[in-house]
Amino acid sequence: MKARDFRWILLAYCAVLIFSMLLRSDETIGVTSVSSNGQYSYQAGSAPWALGCAMVGAVLYVLLLLSKVTSRPQRMPHLFRRWVAGMLDLICALLIPAAFIGFAAVLREYRRTGAFDWLIERQGKQAGDWLFGFASVFLVLFVLMPLYFALPWCQGKPTPGSRIFGFRVVADDGTRLRLWKAGLRAMLGSLALLGWPLWILAFWVKRDTRAGKFWLDVVFRTHAEFFA
Repeated sequence: MKARDFRWILLAYCAVLIFSMLLRSDETIGVTSVSSNGQYSYQAGSAPWALGCAMVGAVLYVLLLLSKVTSRPQRMPHLFRRWVAGMLDLICALLIPAAFIGFAAVLREYRRTGAFDWLIERQGKQAGDWLFGFASVFLVLFVLMPLYFALPWCQGKPTPGSRIFGFRVVADDGTRLRLWKAGLRAMLGSLALLGWPLWILAFWVKRDTRAGKFWLDVVFRTHAEFFA
C-alpha cells in the first residue's frame, strides 16, 4: 500500500480516539503512584476501549511505516498544520504505550492477588511499585515516544499525524536522518508541544514559510514537504 491510502483511515482513528478520551476522561490509563504526607495512592489500568484503540493504532502505525512514499519535492509552508499534526502524533505516542503498560500493570496485580480488574486502586505499597512506575515513565518519554517519530523520519516516511495532512519531515541535504538525530529532534519537539505558548512564539521568531521551516528545522537542518 501507499502512504496516501491511509489518510482517511487515520483521520477516522484519531477522531474516535480523541472522542473516546473525552468521553471516558475519568478512567486511568497507565500507571500513577503518589506519596504525600504519609499517604500513598496507587492507580493503574487500561480500559478495554483504550487497549483496543492502542492495538489498532499500533497496527496502523506499522502498516504506514511499511507503506510506499512517492517523492514530491514541494515544500509544505503551512506551519499551523504541522502543529495540529504534531498534537495528534503526541496523543498517539503517549496513549498507545500507556495503554499497553497499564494492561501489564493489571496482569502484574492479577498475578499477585488472583483477582482481575481493569482498574487498580489501592493505598498499600507493594514491592516493585516504584520501580515499575519509574521504568514505565522512562520507557514512554525517552524510548517509545522518540522512536514513534524517529522511525518514520529515518525512512523518509510520514508519521500518522503528518500523513493526515499530506507531508513528511526530511533532511535538507536529501539524506535520511540518523536515528539519534531524529530521536533528539522528537524529544525537543515534544517538549515544545507541551509548552505550546513558547512554541507558537518560536514559530514567528524562526518562521520561514517558503522553506517550510521553523526553529526546530533550523536546528536540525530539516524541512517539511508534500508527498504523493
